Amino acid sequence: MRAGVTAAKVDTIVGPALWHLLSAYPVLLGALAEHRAVEIVEMALLEGCDLVWREDAARLADAADPFVTARVLLGRAVAPAAVPLDRHPVRIAEPVLVEDYAAAFDAERRTVTLDLGGAVLDVDVSPVVANPAASHGPLTPELLAASSACLGLLRWDGGAWRLRPLAAQAVVRRKPAAVHVGDWALGVTDPKIEKAHARNGDTVAVLRERAGRLLRK
Repeated sequence: MRAGVTAAKVDTIVGPALWHLLSAYPVLLGALAEHRAVEIVEMALLEGCDLVWREDAARLADAADPFVTARVLLGRAVAPAAVPLDRHPVRIAEPVLVEDYAAAFDAERRTVTLDLGGAVLDVDVSPVVANPAASHGPLTPELLAASSACLGLLRWDGGAWRLRPLAAQAVVRRKPAAVHVGDWALGVTDPKIEKAHARNGDTVAVLRERAGRLLRK
């Protein structure tokens, strides 16, 4: 199953500030940032296995390692059959764990590919921008190229299969680490980037304050 939430944004809101748009969903953000499981009760499940997310029907549970979970359970997981009207390639987003690959990074084109024993898989690095200060998470193309395992969504995009990364295991500062796209959901954990954003101020708060003044006039 999958769950999604939405929020309106404008082009000036980029990087870690994107998480501020979802401040109404602290349980969901906490699960992402703290790598914790979520317990849900009486949350509506649609026919296509989409959860209609409600914060009051969810609570944070114990810590969970997504890589351990994937290695133990993902191989036995079976995706639900899509209803006929939803059978379109754009809806394909299969969670996968890839390991034992040879990664290649093209610094000029900013592309990452994974060689899985002869089968080459392109990595969609569009959400993983080159400038960490403009990214909404700590996962970078360079880290993906140096990784030994990657969790992501296998998607059919532009006539080919591509992997959208969600987390990667790599050696960071001589220590093995797991880096997730949602690690900054509750705030930036990199001191340098946090300081840079503190100088620029909270874009979302400024825009909300200005919108509030316009509505009051």
